[in-house]
Amino acid sequence: MLRHYWHVGKYQYVFYEFLLEQIIERQNLDFVLDAGCGFRGSTFAPVKHLIGVDISRSNVLAIHQTKQGDFIVASLTHLPFRSEVFDTVLNVDVLEHIKGKLTVFAEIARISRKSAHFVGSTTNQLNPLLLLD
Repeated sequence: MLRHYWHVGKYQYVFYEFLLEQIIERQNLDFVLDAGCGFRGSTFAPVKHLIGVDISRSNVLAIHQTKQGDFIVASLTHLPFRSEVFDTVLNVDVLEHIKGKLTVFAEIARISRKSAHFVGSTTNQLNPLLLLD
């Protein structure tokens, strides 16, 4: 179980916890990308290589202080990776802040392996559960 590992920033996502248990614990993943990692990033069960990307230099400097992995400053619309590298891409609550959403999806598709998993979400202002947050 990932329960003692899992959170995204200050949020606890039970559905993502379930998805990542299915993806990470049952497969031998080499490369996981946290696309839009922010200053806290995601916490994963051990994977061979975790890379976080954020457009904010201050976020990347802050996350280097608290997390293990490689964290770099880069735009999700121009990812600095070879094609077909990542097994899993996590993109939680980031797309609503980006104008070039289709470019982001094209980049994620380019850097993902053919059998890669994408786990993501965007904020839904109409979701009544947000009132509990």
